[in-house]
Amino acid sequence: MVVGSLAGILSVVGIAFISPAMERYLGLHDTCGVHNLHGMPALLGAVISVIVASLTSDTPSAVTQLLGIVVMLGVAITAGLITGLLVLKADAVPPSKLFLDDMHWETPEPALPEGFVEAPGTGGMAKSVVVPIGTDDKNEPLLAS
Repeated sequence: MVVGSLAGILSVVGIAFISPAMERYLGLHDTCGVHNLHGMPALLGAVISVIVASLTSDTPSAVTQLLGIVVMLGVAITAGLITGLLVLKADAVPPSKLFLDDMHWETPEPALPEGFVEAPGTGGMAKSVVVPIGTDDKNEPLLAS
């Protein structure tokens, strides 16, 4: 239970502090939070398994666990780099279309949230602001239509 609690704390700390730092200083953006949700807790569990194996046995299981960590990191980093390079070489997405599905999927026209209007020339949206143009005979605001 202690290891699980530590893994949960590590995951939250990763989301709050480590991911923003990785994006700011290394330019690495974890779109789905995989690094924090799966990667760091798994590595913590693997390191703890090495410690426990070294304390409970005379066999070389701690060394085997440590080699497993090295192999796992090697495969994960290599596969991630290869995948990243392939994605960069593939159909490049302009920055204005990042995180949008309409380049690769048929999507309906996006509905704007209530109170928002399309911002002309920006390709984005802006909060709609209604300014009264006066008051009626009941002192209610008059709105331009």
